Amino acid sequence: MNDNRKSYYSLLGVQPDATPDEIRNAYRKLAKRYHPDRNPGDKKAETQFKLLGDAYRALTDPNSRLLYHQKEEVRTKAKTAEKGKQTSSFSDVFKQVFKSGFGSAESISEPSQNPRPGKDLKITLELDTFELLAGAKRTLKVKKDVRCGVCGGSGVKPGHGMQECTICQGLGEVPKSQGGKTVFVTCTNCMGTGSIIKERCLACGGRSIIRSTENVTLDVPPKSAAGSTIMIKEKGNAGLFRGRPGNLLVELVEKNSSYLKREGDDLLYDCPLSILEVMAGGEIEVPTPRGKVKLNLYPGIAPGTILKVAGKGLPKSDGGEGDLKVRIRYHVPSELTGRARKVLESLVKLPEWTPPRDEKGFVKRDSKK
Repeated sequence: MNDNRKSYYSLLGVQPDATPDEIRNAYRKLAKRYHPDRNPGDKKAETQFKLLGDAYRALTDPNSRLLYHQKEEVRTKAKTAEKGKQTSSFSDVFKQVFKSGFGSAESISEPSQNPRPGKDLKITLELDTFELLAGAKRTLKVKKDVRCGVCGGSGVKPGHGMQECTICQGLGEVPKSQGGKTVFVTCTNCMGTGSIIKERCLACGGRSIIRSTENVTLDVPPKSAAGSTIMIKEKGNAGLFRGRPGNLLVELVEKNSSYLKREGDDLLYDCPLSILEVMAGGEIEVPTPRGKVKLNLYPGIAPGTILKVAGKGLPKSDGGEGDLKVRIRYHVPSELTGRARKVLESLVKLPEWTPPRDEKGFVKRDSKK
């Protein structure tokens, strides 16, 4: 750089410890102001536009920026030595610039496009009434965008780098005539980044992400409401070019239980009984949201009978709990095998299994009814 020319930082109006984003934003603002399409025939604007491009290219490439700093230090030391003053070592502010990550080994060896945040991903998870009430733990297989493992999310073929977009010259925007005025729109060649990949990663095609399936663990808290959403931070789609991942949004959907039907705060369980259980009674087990409970049946219990188990339903809004309703059903097989028919025919021949009939073979009407 010639001594009679402003430093690149002064030209762009930024400090020597400016971040890449600050440099890029300053360049875009000034480059649009001095762009030849906005200043036709203005030689000063054209010269300024070229100088801005030189400054931008020198300061946005880590290697070029480091070289520029080193040249500046040599020039400063030479001037200081002429005045008989002691020179200092490499400038602290320059050290700070590269220590902050701009010139880290990763950014120098694997430059990439501007990071862009990943999109949130929304999925649904079906849980039955039990699981919503008691809580559950699930491992979800989530199909989403993940960072490419070959290029590390840079989109660049390993061993290669980036180059300035030849269409917008690093501006990220291109001029367009609209209503007699020059406006700037996003460059479609570099998608507004100002740079393009020299050699794209073969695994992801330069996109920096690939489609894959990832296992995500989800803890559903007890007493979760159907229709509610649980957010898992940064477990959504991966960001482009090492950008921050989006969030995973899991919507809880209540599915019909295999056993229980919801009736407000109560639960209904249809309990099928064998003929032996109907006739002899006894103890049976029925399901509840907190495990099994035992019920005693009296002999000859009628179909359709509803037995209530207090406090074994769902939590009420007032703090109480609903009931579990057990509805008795008779289990009658739809078809009889030859063996079953023989057993049944032998059974109904016993006196206690045969209804009383008169001499004509009819059952008399009970006079008490």
